[in-house]
Amino acid sequence: MKKPRTPRWRGYWAGLGLFLLACGGSDGPLQSQEPEGEQIALDIQTRVEEDIAWGESLLGRNISWRMNSSRRLARSISVIGTFRITLVNTEPAADLEVAVLVRLLGGDGVWHVPETPVSRLLIPAGDSLQVRENFIVEVEDRKTANELARIVFSFNN
Repeated sequence: MKKPRTPRWRGYWAGLGLFLLACGGSDGPLQSQEPEGEQIALDIQTRVEEDIAWGESLLGRNISWRMNSSRRLARSISVIGTFRITLVNTEPAADLEVAVLVRLLGGDGVWHVPETPVSRLLIPAGDSLQVRENFIVEVEDRKTANELARIVFSFNN
């Protein structure tokens, strides 16, 4: 008497079932990958600063900034954000080439210097330059990030 043939797919389903059991999936909700104390959401609202003048020939207008996301590091977090500023050269006869320093003022009075690709700018005579750039700053936690109060620009010729 001949042995009955076993369908091939039966072995496939058995293997898949064993694999799923080995994965140890749970029926509970997904757990956050953040440590227990890090449940504060990052404040991503856009913050607007007042227009400002540096000397007699450089104006800053439409200044705004916001934080976009954060990533956990070993003992702190890295916050990625964006700033925008319109720089106006009011000198009609000379271009302005300036070095740029960007700083963020924390709620506790501590200055944080973010990393940003903007270091030098050339603003044509009597013209304006719109700058939109990302920054990365390392702070202790999201609470500290949410307490960042102002963005400050310094320009040197």
